[in-house]
Amino acid sequence: MRNNAKLIRFLAEQKMLDEPALSEELKTSVYADLPAWKGFLRLLLLSLGLGFLACGIVFFLAYNWADMPKAAKIILAAAGVVVPVLLALYPTFTPLVRNGLMTTGAFMVGGLFAVLGQIYQTGADAYDLFLAWWIFTLLWVILVDFDWLWLLSLVLLNTTIGLYAEQVAFDWSSGTVWLILLLVNLTVFIGFSYVGEKIRKKAYSSIFLLILALATAMFAVVSFMSELFEPSHDWTVETLLVLVPVLFMGCGYLAYRRKELAYLAIVAISLIAIGTSLIIYMSDDIEGFFLGSVWVLATTIFCSFQLNKLRKTWRHDQ
Repeated sequence: MRNNAKLIRFLAEQKMLDEPALSEELKTSVYADLPAWKGFLRLLLLSLGLGFLACGIVFFLAYNWADMPKAAKIILAAAGVVVPVLLALYPTFTPLVRNGLMTTGAFMVGGLFAVLGQIYQTGADAYDLFLAWWIFTLLWVILVDFDWLWLLSLVLLNTTIGLYAEQVAFDWSSGTVWLILLLVNLTVFIGFSYVGEKIRKKAYSSIFLLILALATAMFAVVSFMSELFEPSHDWTVETLLVLVPVLFMGCGYLAYRRKELAYLAIVAISLIAIGTSLIIYMSDDIEGFFLGSVWVLATTIFCSFQLNKLRKTWRHDQ
């Protein structure tokens, strides 16, 4: 659908489609119809069903923990992993259902490790659980190559890094941790964008890439604010305070050149947040909060008008 929209936009720019033809092409190739809404509802209900099933098993174990024997706890947790994976091997299910079942199995691996650790009191730190969870599911994440399974794996990776810094790497400064998280998520976002466009037969979903972009922007903004108000007093301070604004300006330029409105909105919101933090930092009193409020209001209105103007220009919405 996205490629069809780009083709229609190109034809409209070249004046090769008149208004009636353009309207018809938009209805048939771009706008969501009844089958598209059915597909969305199928995905939504499948996600909710499998998610509630996995959460139900976890809550059942937690609520009945004291009354269940060790064998029952392990069998139930293992069944949460094995049964969805075995069902996913049946070719009668659609690829979407099979990928959803594999994602459920990967999610339940964490529950199985938690049960084993609680029963046998291994004494492992929390980061060990998430690291093992990430490592043991990484192979089937790569083989299945499903967007939301990748998202689960990335959440585990970020959690592992954060817990490792908190529980083991005591000599790491906060700036070092934020810089690592920023670089990891930025690399992941660039990698998935490149692989989806150049190598993979089918591009990753736009929602998945937007979530990665939002996560990267969040780490960038939080790392900038953290080093601005509570500097680590090492080399990461200058690195983050310079890298983050340059990164956002570069991303904004690329988004403008590629006509990606959603990414431009993410950059705009991030720059507004960074500007607000700078104003409050330079004038940490009532006057600073007042100027920060005026800045947020003015820049939000300005960006809204400019983004809407670009939307009309790019989508020929006169």
